Parts: sequence; C-alpha cells; structure tokens
Amino acid sequence: MAALAVLLLVVAAVEGGAAWSFWPPAAGDEPYCLSWRVMVEANNAKNWPTVPPPCVGYVWRYMAWGQYARDVAGVADQIAAYAAQLAAGDDGLDAWVFDVDDTCLSNLFYYQAKQFGSAEYRGMSAVVFKSAMRMQLMEEGYRIRGNVGDQWSDLQGDFVGDRVFKVPNPMYFVP
Repeated sequence: MAALAVLLLVVAAVEGGAAWSFWPPAAGDEPYCLSWRVMVEANNAKNWPTVPPPCVGYVWRYMAWGQYARDVAGVADQIAAYAAQLAAGDDGLDAWVFDVDDTCLSNLFYYQAKQFGSAEYRGMSAVVFKSAMRMQLMEEGYRIRGNVGDQWSDLQGDFVGDRVFKVPNPMYFVP
C-alpha cells in the first residue's frame, strides 16, 4: 500500500508539471546504477546511446568482477533446463536462434576504451529485420524452439519461437 502511495505521488508530481527525475544519478551512486542496469535488462530504459557517465565504473565492475558471468550462467542454466524437457522432432527441423553477437566474446577491453558506449544504431529496425530472418526459417519448415538474444530487439516481433531467453547486456541498446 505504501508503494502505491509513492507511485501516486510521483504520477501526480509528473502530471502537475513538477520536475521529478530518477535519472541521471549522482556520481558514483551504486544503487541508482544498479537500478539503471535493471531498467535496461527489463527493457524499460529505451534509446540510451551510451552508459551514463556516473555508471561507467559500476558497469566495469559488473563486467570484470564476475557478476556478469554469473548472470549469463544463470540464463544458460534456464536454457539447458528448458531444452532438456523438449522432445526433438524426427525431421531435423528443430531450430534455436542464438542472436548474441559479440556478447559471446569478451569485448571488455574494447568497451572500457570506449567508456562503455557505442555509436547510435542506424538503419532498418532490428525488430523488423530479425523478424524477417526468422520468418525465412519458418517458411523453410524450421520450428524455432528457442530464441536467445542480448537485445530485446532480438526477442521481439514476429516468429520469435516457443520461448525467448534474454542474456544481459548493459553495453549498448539496439532499437
């Protein structure tokens, strides 16, 4: 009930024109950087071009000190558990989409040099493009049993498959 009251106060302040902002955090504010990362992974933070400067150190620690590896391992455990309970078809047309790009490789030093940011994505919507590629698989008779991606755009749109799995990626956002 208290959380609802706080939410209503925030909504009233925003609707009333009051300047209220959760973001950006004060420099070195770990709790806000953790909240930012959770917002990114939950797909609530959109169109951010780079890691906010106050959170560069936080993201470096997340990536370099083992939490990222533990988070990816947790997703991998979920994928393995799901795959183990599937009955494979006899026709060889069960497919998995692994759209994790450079997340499979360690780009820590590259991203550190770039202050954990990337150039703004340009071109066709990733969701539209990736949906078209998955549609091709389906038209060829494949069944997409699972879809693994490090961007929400990897996991949205049409023909996403039976189940999707999001791998953490606090480095960049692809719309």
